[in-house]
Amino acid sequence: MGRPPSSTTALLRCLQESLRPVYLVSGSGEFLYCNAACGNWLGADHDDLVGQQCRFHSGKDDSLPSRLARLCPPAEVFLGSAVSMQVTLQDLPRRVDFQPLVADSGVVAALAIVGADNDTPASPLPEHLQLHELLQQLRAKDSAVFHADQLIGSSPAIQLVRRQVELAQGCRSSVLLTGPPGVGKEFIARIIHGGESGTLLIPLDGAVLSSDTLVETLQSLREHLAQTDPAQQASLLLTHVEKLPKSTWQPLSSFLTATNTRVLSTSEIPLTADCLSADLRSQLRTVEIHLPPLSQRQEDIPLLAQHFVELWNRTQTKQLRGLTTEALDALVPYSFPNNVDDLRAIVDAAVKSARSDFVTTADLPEWISLEAAAHRVTSQVPENVDLDSILSEVEAEVVRRALRKTRGNKAEAARRLGISRPRLLRRIEQLQIED
Repeated sequence: MGRPPSSTTALLRCLQESLRPVYLVSGSGEFLYCNAACGNWLGADHDDLVGQQCRFHSGKDDSLPSRLARLCPPAEVFLGSAVSMQVTLQDLPRRVDFQPLVADSGVVAALAIVGADNDTPASPLPEHLQLHELLQQLRAKDSAVFHADQLIGSSPAIQLVRRQVELAQGCRSSVLLTGPPGVGKEFIARIIHGGESGTLLIPLDGAVLSSDTLVETLQSLREHLAQTDPAQQASLLLTHVEKLPKSTWQPLSSFLTATNTRVLSTSEIPLTADCLSADLRSQLRTVEIHLPPLSQRQEDIPLLAQHFVELWNRTQTKQLRGLTTEALDALVPYSFPNNVDDLRAIVDAAVKSARSDFVTTADLPEWISLEAAAHRVTSQVPENVDLDSILSEVEAEVVRRALRKTRGNKAEAARRLGISRPRLLRRIEQLQIED
């Protein structure tokens, strides 16, 4: 009579034969085990998966590292909590139940059991995990418009832009992209051109373009077009078109009439007769797409901020969960003069200085908190305004912030505020700020 299999062998056999994907991730993010169903789900062999690192981010494409990133257990699991959330692969969300495996030394690994398609977790998730789920759903889509930082979001405004960009990718019409600085006009123009595989894109900056340079460029392009298959004809990328010198209007219009070349142009303002001739305006804006400022899609700011945190996680050993609710509340009302570019720079600086696995208000630049405090005060202003009271509240917030930054060192706080220490002490007493 043969020797019965060990309990370990029996367990591994059961896991291997399970029709549901099962995998195990260590506390350091190393993929320790996956069964056959998990390998099939990921489209990879067991040996290719074991030993791989998975970072907590939503993935940037359909590569194996990106797929593994989407399977990464959230930090809550390694802190001892069971978590159920959706994971999206190939545009198909599935529920994953994460269980911490606890030893005397603490949580040593996370066991993940994958449920059925579209099986929604029963318990509501913290805000940063809800944002992570939504990012996964957007990034899992095939279209390049879902992989551009500037087009991430779920607001009606950005959904309209994504639809317009996808339509522009499917035609050869000239496209005008308008919007304020920092919304990614040139980047989106290149995404639109990316729909034409193998074609040349010639960039020209209207802000520095002279008539002679334009004529020389157009002549070279005309010669190129004469020798090129019509299906592979080049396109122009004309940035700052609103700044084109008047002397360039006629040569450019004549060239477009003669060659029917596609132009992808960008402008910070709507095109008027003061900017361009009527003929040229008509030729450049067959399709017009307006990229809204962040102030017109504030509901997208938390998702964008989470995205920038997860970009950090892709390359760093220290993994951050996201921003606290208080930090997000401080970010949303900020004016963002350079829009998405500003938001990314602020989050990039905050994650580098974060003292925990969350970005908090203390990690944000001081002016963010001050503007948020001012916004809270002004948004609650009654019809009869007590200006002294409002100014005192704003001043008190500035002083509190300085004291927190200096860990209560009043001499240093006074220096940063540009006042003497005795004056600071008087204001602390008058404003009734507690030590």
